[in-house]
Amino acid sequence: MVYNAGIKQNVSLEGYSMGWYNSMTSVQQVVENEGTLVVDLADPQQKMVIWRGMASETLSDKSHKNIEKVQKMVRKMFEKYPPKS
Repeated sequence: MVYNAGIKQNVSLEGYSMGWYNSMTSVQQVVENEGTLVVDLADPQQKMVIWRGMASETLSDKSHKNIEKVQKMVRKMFEKYPPKS
């Protein structure tokens, strides 16, 4: 089994406007971290991947929440294993 985990940072802008003329506008930068987990099961004799599971989730700034999210991602991933022929 081989696994790889990564984080991608998504940055977006959200704008709010109040009133019609001479309105006040507020723009906020929103940053979200998206975590991706890839698990490969390989046949060492054939030297090839026989199954791949992938999952992505928006991460929290609290590590215990991220641990729970990873556990949920892995459970969901392996619900699809073994693959149906």
